[in-house]
Amino acid sequence: MRNRVKILGLIVLFIFITMQAFSQKCKFDIDKKDPISGEQTKGNTFKINTSWSLGFSKINNQYFVSMFIVFGGNTREIITPENTMIFKLANGEIITLYAKDRYTPTLVPDILSILSIYCRIHLALF
Repeated sequence: MRNRVKILGLIVLFIFITMQAFSQKCKFDIDKKDPISGEQTKGNTFKINTSWSLGFSKINNQYFVSMFIVFGGNTREIITPENTMIFKLANGEIITLYAKDRYTPTLVPDILSILSIYCRIHLALF
């Protein structure tokens, strides 16, 4: 439970940082249009450290937050759509994000321990 609270707190922090970055710049890591479907994708990825990356993207009119997280140890906590993150903006607007699917960590043996890896956790607005 504590890991989930830490994860959600960090997500909120980086969402605000990214909103600030997007409001001042129009340069994206990903800016492409699918030639067949016409789907427009724009996004940025931020590497926080060696075990944590966040991606913010817009596909057509939907916004997504993606995460890649590595924990030391055997973590078996499943992230589900029922796990929501709710925060309030300065103007009073409330935003709720939820996991798009069920995400279970992949357990990988390391030299001295086991690593728990959450890969591509997608969050979206309710």
